[in-house]
Amino acid sequence: MILRKLFFALLLVLPAYANMRAPVIINRPVSALKAENRDKIVVLSEQLRFSCPQTYTGGVDFAFFAAQSCDAQVTYKLRSDAARVYLTFVYSGETAVEWQVGSTLLTSAGQYADKQTSCTQCTQQMQKLKAASQVVDLVQGDTTVTIRYRQALSYQETGHSYFSAGKWTQGFTYELWPISEWNLAPDFFADLEFSIATRDGFLGIGYKDDVMQCATEHDAGNAEVDLKTSKPAMGRRVAAAHLKMQAKPLRLRCWYAAG
Repeated sequence: MILRKLFFALLLVLPAYANMRAPVIINRPVSALKAENRDKIVVLSEQLRFSCPQTYTGGVDFAFFAAQSCDAQVTYKLRSDAARVYLTFVYSGETAVEWQVGSTLLTSAGQYADKQTSCTQCTQQMQKLKAASQVVDLVQGDTTVTIRYRQALSYQETGHSYFSAGKWTQGFTYELWPISEWNLAPDFFADLEFSIATRDGFLGIGYKDDVMQCATEHDAGNAEVDLKTSKPAMGRRVAAAHLKMQAKPLRLRCWYAAG
């Protein structure tokens, strides 16, 4: 009789305990390129490539979340007079930023910026923004400027309980509005390539059907990006899109999760 009462008491207590912990939400700071002395620069096109790790399906692990990031490469094709331009790349992460201007390679160590994000579940290090600056000499005519860095990932947990781990959505945000303030060519466009590492299917056959999505945020709302996703190959699932900047989107958000 005592055991029965104890059993029913546990049934009443456990669900309440399961809901005591709030879901984990980790919003890492956005990344953005800013520039001074840009009046005589016309941006012809932009290419964004993000190569991300596989979908996470484990438990809460803040050390893991802090270490996860995507290999990112953003390339701008510019047309300008000969000019010296001061560029600043704002991002979240621990690595330096590599710049390639034409055939010239440069590296800038990021310095902590004053601004921090309001991520109460993040470590202090994860909340801080970094800024890497570089003086760039542009030649007259067309030039490409490429930025390579590590893009930190944000995580959001849903459906967690006392008996099981929650489901995770991870992703990143890249600010498009600074480039929108530059002089854009009438036919300006941006090409996006977003890829994630694949997860093996049941008994190692095929691949898990992970979901990949992107959207642009405008002043008037959000617009889903029409991603063209290819079949997994060489251990990666690749999605691509051709973006037009007619509405000058403020930012790009991409995320992915287990299907």
